[in-house]
Amino acid sequence: MNRTNKWWVLCTVAVLAGGCVRRTATFTTVPEGALVYVNDEEIGRTPATMEFTWYGDYDVAYRLDGYETQRTHSRINEPWYQWFPIDFFAEVLWPGELHDHHDVPTEVLAPQAPVQRDELINRATELRNEAVFGTSNANTNASGTANQVSWNVQFDPWFLDLPNVKLKCCSSVLFIPGLEA
Repeated sequence: MNRTNKWWVLCTVAVLAGGCVRRTATFTTVPEGALVYVNDEEIGRTPATMEFTWYGDYDVAYRLDGYETQRTHSRINEPWYQWFPIDFFAEVLWPGELHDHHDVPTEVLAPQAPVQRDELINRATELRNEAVFGTSNANTNASGTANQVSWNVQFDPWFLDLPNVKLKCCSSVLFIPGLEA
């Protein structure tokens, strides 16, 4: 084998056997055991470690029963050997593996405040009104309570036997043209 061929073989082996960078981040909370969501993907329970590809900003949420959900923003910065053009040598030519580990600052979770009964009922009423009327205060009377709206709709199968009636059905409401309530 001549000198040029040896050089090409050596370069090929160096590139194929090149290094890699393993990137991990660890999330911790007080108390431990909270579910960690990074960019809306569940990672696991704290202390949780995830592997990542890209440096930058991450949206992090911590959830634990009995504690307030904590939403935060975490920035993971690249080390000096990941700066251009040095990153080429770390990713491709370095003969081993580099491990870049980040410990995200520990989050202290606050205990969840007990919900007052009246507050819970008011919130449930608001949500119901949003679902029914499309707005949270659409049908609220002067006393601040929601108006009661009830319809007794009954579907009778004998409608299906009428030859000149065309039925339109939407969800659980039956519409018959020409028939008004």
